[in-house]
Amino acid sequence: MDRTKQISGSKYLHVEEIFLDIHGIRQRLVITTRDTDAPVLLFLHGHGTPTSLFAHEICEDEDSRLCERFVLVHWDQRGAGASYTRDIPPESMNQAQFVADAHEAAQYLKNRFGQEKIYLVAQSWGSIIGLRLLQKYPGDFVAYLGEGQTADYAGALRNMQNYARQEAARRNHKKALRQLYSVSFPQKGADIREILKFNRIVSKWANQFILEDYGGKDLVRLFKSSMRKSPFYKKPGLKIKLLQGMQFTRKHTLRELFETNLSGEINHLEVPVCFIMGRYDFIMPGTRKFFGQLDAQQKEWLLFENSGHAPSLDEAERFEAGLMKMFGMN
Repeated sequence: MDRTKQISGSKYLHVEEIFLDIHGIRQRLVITTRDTDAPVLLFLHGHGTPTSLFAHEICEDEDSRLCERFVLVHWDQRGAGASYTRDIPPESMNQAQFVADAHEAAQYLKNRFGQEKIYLVAQSWGSIIGLRLLQKYPGDFVAYLGEGQTADYAGALRNMQNYARQEAARRNHKKALRQLYSVSFPQKGADIREILKFNRIVSKWANQFILEDYGGKDLVRLFKSSMRKSPFYKKPGLKIKLLQGMQFTRKHTLRELFETNLSGEINHLEVPVCFIMGRYDFIMPGTRKFFGQLDAQQKEWLLFENSGHAPSLDEAERFEAGLMKMFGMN
């Protein structure tokens, strides 16, 4: 079922990578901890960008308490990172399949570490999978934290488009204006190439302008830096697989993501939830509405004033403190 490999040269008690056969696809888990008896914390990553790429940032930060208090598990979802292969059927790249895969990964971790329930942190795209997972299998989880929690992706894209056009006009940025007005908001059933192009252009300019506004982390620069530094992407060809997987994932999941709106679809959760959102996140307004309508055993909203879509990077210390408090680890 699995293959475990100990990572040599680590100063930590336990660092390993595991390859599981999950519904016919070989998928990687990266596990880092200083205490293998600690509670398990599973990360569900964003759209084709595995948290395993950034795992070393958490592990090697001596001020971080996460490796002391949790068994951290970074799972490369099907089609992403080390779990990418050309043999993955494109039709399997749907949210229901990702939920089924995540459930299988959670069962493995519960059995492997002898725990009845585990903790769950999900970011962006992963947060949609996370809420669907909680709804279907609430008994598997102690508590949930959604970072950049996504509920209405199309609404966020419209927010991006409006903001980017306004800022381009205010700055008299002719190149941005030309590109932004060359694309229209995709209609239902639009060709995937049209959706991809719209998403690429609008995201590019909206993110550039908003970074200039609030001075957050440049995620593109951080991504490139992590590709050079990450011990989990040293193998030949793995960096290429990472890039291919990102392109593959976005191509085959973006249409369903574009049509996803959790408001009215998920109304009640039996697991305590916390949403950590950035003030400068275009996702935030739609998620705020969703949060107001959500009935949960316990729910908490934390707004980070100096963050965008990735509060764990923009305000890392505050994010960790919020996570530890939510999960009762203070």
